[in-house]
Amino acid sequence: MAVPERRKIRDLGHGLFNLRAPFYVGGVLNVGTHMSFVQVESGRFVALSTVPLDPESKAELDQLTKNGDLIEAVVATNPFHTGSFEAFHKAYPHVPMYGTPRHIRNYPQIKWAGSVTDDGLLTRWSPELVLTIPDGCEFDSPQPEIANHFNGVIAIHPASRFMICVSAISIILQSIVSVLTGRLQDDAFETCKGMNAITSGLTGLKNGDIRFHPLFPTSSIFKKSEPDGPKKFYGWAQKVLELDFDNLVTAHSGVSLGGRKEAFRAAIERVKPTLVSLCKSRGVEF
Repeated sequence: MAVPERRKIRDLGHGLFNLRAPFYVGGVLNVGTHMSFVQVESGRFVALSTVPLDPESKAELDQLTKNGDLIEAVVATNPFHTGSFEAFHKAYPHVPMYGTPRHIRNYPQIKWAGSVTDDGLLTRWSPELVLTIPDGCEFDSPQPEIANHFNGVIAIHPASRFMICVSAISIILQSIVSVLTGRLQDDAFETCKGMNAITSGLTGLKNGDIRFHPLFPTSSIFKKSEPDGPKKFYGWAQKVLELDFDNLVTAHSGVSLGGRKEAFRAAIERVKPTLVSLCKSRGVEF
């Protein structure tokens, strides 16, 4: 039986493909998740994160990647986006997988090819695929684990002009966030959708704005060992703004086209006063 071409895997253009999959909070609310496949100059693919593969998406992926033979690597992006790596590894045992430090600690049964923090891994596919971890923020072991899911590998794919962000769902604070913003959210940042007069009035945000993870910006996401973490994060954001992107795809708000760099710039400037204040409280000049 012929496989319907990419009914599940969406072609975002210029070698970027995105696969969305269900992700349920409390077994009831489907907030969705995703993984992306970037085709580099060699014709092979770099996979960003993993998702559960139903038979249809598995068949489409096999068709796209010649049964996984064209997948050069799987790069774990968020330390808490963990649920599908073991199954993906069993489906494609020959594909090298690079985990975050937390993946490698918590899933020793997977034969990891290395860590995303290994020298040269994040720059291996540059400039075709730029992988970067926000500076100043805890990445190895974010605390508290139940809530602090902010930091992760951010990808920029200049050919398609997409920024790609993958996060995991934390349960704590989500009920508060849903009341304030009208939806659950745990991406490091996401595009506001479905805002109305009430939620816009409560948050000061409008549809199309980018907002950060609920714990951002608070001192909990920044490394205790780096008092100037908020300043380093701001500097990292300025470097990201030098890259070529205009679109955004995230786990829970999906694909947003156009104007994302300027929305990201505006989001950074909205939180800058808090970053300055955090530095001051740590005795650091911003």
